[in-house]
Amino acid sequence: MLHMTQVLRPRLAAALDETDLAGGASAVLAAVLRVPAGVAAQAFQALDIDVDTFVRRTAEEVDGHVEPIGRDGWRARATAAAHRADHEFVGTEHLVDAALDLAPDRWSRILRKFGTSPKMLRAQLWRSALDTSPGGTWQSVREHPVDLVLEDPVDGHASPPVAAAVGRLFAREPIVGLSLATVTGGAIAEVVSFGCASLDPRRALTPSVPSHACSVTKIVTAAAVLRLAEKGLLSLDEPAGAYLHSLPLHAPDGTPSSATVRQLLTHTAGLAPGQGLRQYDGPVVPFAQRYRDGLRAESDPGRWSYSNLGYAVLAQVIADVSGRDHHEQVLAPLGMTASSHGDRLPAGAAMGHVVDRGRLHTVRDSAVLVPGAGGLASTAADLARLCIGLLPGRPDGFLTDDTIGLMNQGAVEIPRHPARQGLGVRSREIGGELAVGHSGAWPGYRAELWWLPGRRTGVAALCNSYTPGLFHFVTEILGGL
Repeated sequence: MLHMTQVLRPRLAAALDETDLAGGASAVLAAVLRVPAGVAAQAFQALDIDVDTFVRRTAEEVDGHVEPIGRDGWRARATAAAHRADHEFVGTEHLVDAALDLAPDRWSRILRKFGTSPKMLRAQLWRSALDTSPGGTWQSVREHPVDLVLEDPVDGHASPPVAAAVGRLFAREPIVGLSLATVTGGAIAEVVSFGCASLDPRRALTPSVPSHACSVTKIVTAAAVLRLAEKGLLSLDEPAGAYLHSLPLHAPDGTPSSATVRQLLTHTAGLAPGQGLRQYDGPVVPFAQRYRDGLRAESDPGRWSYSNLGYAVLAQVIADVSGRDHHEQVLAPLGMTASSHGDRLPAGAAMGHVVDRGRLHTVRDSAVLVPGAGGLASTAADLARLCIGLLPGRPDGFLTDDTIGLMNQGAVEIPRHPARQGLGVRSREIGGELAVGHSGAWPGYRAELWWLPGRRTGVAALCNSYTPGLFHFVTEILGGL
């Protein structure tokens, strides 16, 4: 069971506090959909759903068929929806997502009158949230009819539990393509794929087609750092600046930063999250050249704050110490031959997709400006190989068991979130057991890699449509292995 955070975004909390809950689901939704600048309100506007009419029909068709939930119940449901997507906040979009589960048949009937469906509304909620991404808004290169999203995920090669979980995911969210690999007993057990890698031209998504691994890249970067630490080429508790030859790392006051390699790995080095993380046009200036005059921290080390910039600095540390890119330290030793790292996806990779305003969009490819934080293109099978390489007891010694243990030793608390931050991985409880891994998101893509070290099992999944429910899907399968 996931621990539930009690912190909601202020506007959602205020809307719930000011609502007369005796009015039922319609009263709650009326308050939430009038939250200024709320993601839910933006989604309804994008789908041209008149809020007053929607609320009236909700009162007529839903209120009498849903038991009173109460303020705490609505908060808990919204929080559960946020955890399903592995989001570190609870907003209006999560409450609407949760409400759609209360009486799905009735919501389908209501939304059909507006020319849409619960699945499309969910997709619009997540698409509207994308515009708040610090990386910048996404761009569309082509529109397609929304009925091209996969409706029948049946794959004759999938095991019954995987096929059932896939069916549930596809019933909730529009999917273009999905690849999945499972690990049991420290070995790959199942690799399956569903749907399309691209729609124009139409191309099947096979297990060998790479996709965006997004922030799962951070696990590769951390593994490369740990490999260098094992060789004695760096110390996790020395200032990272001692190993940087290509750019200086500054404290907030401009003096040399005392942030250690370990603090960069745990997002406690005081660096900013990073803005403008993607670039659409022109050549990409190397990270070290862009920050040749120095990268200044926002705060002193110690407080957790998710930083893509911090992992780009780690990638530079690896290059400066070893003379090799960070991915070279990991991909070849683990046999991840279908994987690569670069500013942009390789030719033949899966194209990303977003549903917006009732249309399916192919997302324009963009360069990743934070190497080490993102930029890995991989397959589900290769991510499963990464998982196997980080399980204890590996005979070829990619990393020693002691080093693997360091990844979670002293993991730091992430404020208002059920996970703790280790070295490149997060740890959390799934099905009563310790799970380790990372989630990733990029416009048009989601990626997940999670494993249970104690049982030597794991699940990797890559989706080339923006699918927040992928986290819950992966952990559901993982809990059943």
